[in-house]
Amino acid sequence: HYGGLNLFARGDILPYKEMIETLMNQAAISIHRCLTEKELRASEARYRATIENSMDPMLLTAPDGGTFSANPAACRVLGRSEAEICAIGMDGVVDTSDLRFPLLLEELTRTGKVHGEMTMLRADGTPFEAEISSSLFTDTDGNLRSTMMFRDITERKKAEAALRESEDRYRDLVENVHDFICTHDLNGIILSVNRAATEMTGYSLDELAGRNMGDFLPPEHRCFFDDYLETLKKGGTANGVMTIQAKNGDRRIWEYHNTLRSEGVSEPVVRGYARDITERRRAEEESYKALALFSGFAEASQYGMGIANLDGFIVYANPTLTQMLEEESPEALLGKHFPTAYYPPQFSQILEETVIPALRREGHWHGELELLTVN
Repeated sequence: HYGGLNLFARGDILPYKEMIETLMNQAAISIHRCLTEKELRASEARYRATIENSMDPMLLTAPDGGTFSANPAACRVLGRSEAEICAIGMDGVVDTSDLRFPLLLEELTRTGKVHGEMTMLRADGTPFEAEISSSLFTDTDGNLRSTMMFRDITERKKAEAALRESEDRYRDLVENVHDFICTHDLNGIILSVNRAATEMTGYSLDELAGRNMGDFLPPEHRCFFDDYLETLKKGGTANGVMTIQAKNGDRRIWEYHNTLRSEGVSEPVVRGYARDITERRRAEEESYKALALFSGFAEASQYGMGIANLDGFIVYANPTLTQMLEEESPEALLGKHFPTAYYPPQFSQILEETVIPALRREGHWHGELELLTVN
């Protein structure tokens, strides 16, 4: 006996050793169970708080389609109370006719988790597109359960559809326009090009992609390509006329309007637009030659000669016609309406009703008419 405690010698407690160890083990098990249950309750409280306050709709379900709980977000999206959702199960909130649904179930069963899209139903039967994530787990009673998080992606789908439609219209426009459209980097390397480019150059799309734009200029013009790139870098735009050498060696004249895009892209790109004006340039040259030939003949002619459009407005008058009409200079006639300015009223009517229709119909007219001078 010491200090109020009864002490036993080692030999005295040996017969009780097994009993004492058993009691201690049971006490340890009880303490562990209490701690485990406390931790489990705390964990369940945290889990429920997370679920209840989640902005994303969440369901707790079973593999057979039963539903055990739905958080407030799920109730809002589906338009039902938690009790209603649990009563109708998954078959009441999922469009089971959606062919994606059984495929998602199969993947969940096989891998234990799944992510995808399917059609779900609101309380009034309205379908909506949902993005879902689900995973399997075993609860404390050994039952197989699954959590399913879903999100209404109706608006996203509409935006994606509108974007695809817009991109399709743009692609259709670019691919079917008859002018050259491309993008290239600040070194001149072609990044993209439309189908019209193959017709305009004779090169295939594969031959054009990745090539330098400067390679398609005639050798004597390539020295100007660096100046074109510098103009784009400094001012953001470049307009003008250039000569392109096609695959067959033919030289074509292009009128181009190119702009630099720096915003919304990782690297600056040049948007290129060009139109083949070779035939127009050739026609203009022939027109200039013909006009020069006509002018040389008309200026020296003793006949009064002039040109008017089919609306009757004068665009050219030679010196002889100017003198006949007693005008000060050929320029004084330009822009005047010939039928009303230089013909008496009765002949003006003949011009309108007979001469001009004959010109439109047959290309020529011959006859006699009375003219009025400017005085």
